[in-house]
Amino acid sequence: SVANFGRSIPESDYELIYEELSKPPVAYQVRAVSKAKGLLITKIPRAKKIPELRGPVPSHNELRDMIRDIGLMKNLVVETEYPINEMRLDVAWRLPVRENPDHAWEVHIGGNFFEALAKLKHAWDLWKADPYLVTTARFEDEARKLLGGTFHEIKPHIRIINWQGVVRLYKLLTEATGIEKELRL
Repeated sequence: SVANFGRSIPESDYELIYEELSKPPVAYQVRAVSKAKGLLITKIPRAKKIPELRGPVPSHNELRDMIRDIGLMKNLVVETEYPINEMRLDVAWRLPVRENPDHAWEVHIGGNFFEALAKLKHAWDLWKADPYLVTTARFEDEARKLLGGTFHEIKPHIRIINWQGVVRLYKLLTEATGIEKELRL
């Protein structure tokens, strides 16, 4: 950091900084970001059939894939089944400049509800990743009850999202992305 954490800097560093600041300014050039090894960066998949909002709840994997695609449309680095200790988050989003997830997603339409919240709490504890729980109206009340007790630490941070919101956002972003492509924006 510029302040060097309260310590003085060596004279050689001072001279280097002084020389660089004395030079005339250089025109700023934007360069393409190079892809680092090991990052999961994928293209947005082709359009697929989108479930109706009033129809049956999409499967766990369909919702997970919609969340993945939403992250990709938002130009985030996205990974499904992201490892977190001995468990896996359904989806993790992060900014390209970050190493750890910024957003942790769990889809719960059945199965072990407690485990889904435990993974989100763990993601918050480890990385301060914003926790998102996608569920059905049936499980929303149960989630709120557990957030009042066992998982009270993440209560101010978690977003409980009905699956219909994910489907709606997916449809809108897919349409907007298609229009942008058509207009070459």
